[in-house]
Amino acid sequence: MLKVPGCVRGGAATGVILVMLAMSVAHAADDESPWPSAPLQPEAALPSPQQPAAKKGRVKSPSPQPARLPPSQPRLSTGRHLFGSLLFSTANQVNYKGTANFLNSSFTATESTNMAFGLRGGYIWRQANSFGYSGDLTFEFVRKSNGIVGTLGSGTGVHGTYDGNGGQNLWTTQINLNYSFGSDFYAFLGPNYPLTFLIQGSEKLNGLIGYQLGLGYGFSDRISLEVSYRMIRMNGPIGGGALQIDEATLPGYILAVQYFF
Repeated sequence: MLKVPGCVRGGAATGVILVMLAMSVAHAADDESPWPSAPLQPEAALPSPQQPAAKKGRVKSPSPQPARLPPSQPRLSTGRHLFGSLLFSTANQVNYKGTANFLNSSFTATESTNMAFGLRGGYIWRQANSFGYSGDLTFEFVRKSNGIVGTLGSGTGVHGTYDGNGGQNLWTTQINLNYSFGSDFYAFLGPNYPLTFLIQGSEKLNGLIGYQLGLGYGFSDRISLEVSYRMIRMNGPIGGGALQIDEATLPGYILAVQYFF
């Protein structure tokens, strides 16, 4: 049998090539295997250079709206109301002028008395920035008389005191026109008339038209404070007609605290 060495060598080379091809096919088969390989980790998203990452900041909450308050109401009682008052009168002097019939002479005299507290009740209509009106009845406690000093028309001086506990007891009615400046201050004025002015026992004078005017301040829709000047006027005979009083005046200031119902 004839040996051809070249063929042997050629066959060996061919075997090496086949082995290499088989290994390549095996690697390719591994790449196309249906079994999943280890999961890949996703890459972190990076901001685009053209669009920088948005900065984190605080979200502004809507600003709170101020609470709406109800419209302010005037502090004075509006409309029509009954009211009651506690008052203090500084009037402490009664001025007389008239005729002493038993001497046929004119005279003037002044009677000193104590100041007095009083009570008042009435009906009122008052409105802010508007006109109104009121009417009331006032009672003042007894003013004790401290004596009388006077002068006759001839220039003769006279003086005297009442027997017992002399004094005055006064009932007065009055009406007023008022005007309120805004909701706090108000002014008023009007006539008054004394119903009873007892001097001593059954001695009394008749009433004449007087007047008062004043200012008030409303602290609330129920309470106000008033300061007024008042002139009380009277006339009539006393002493069984021995003295004819042409005019008697009782001037003074009134401080009153009023409560509106």
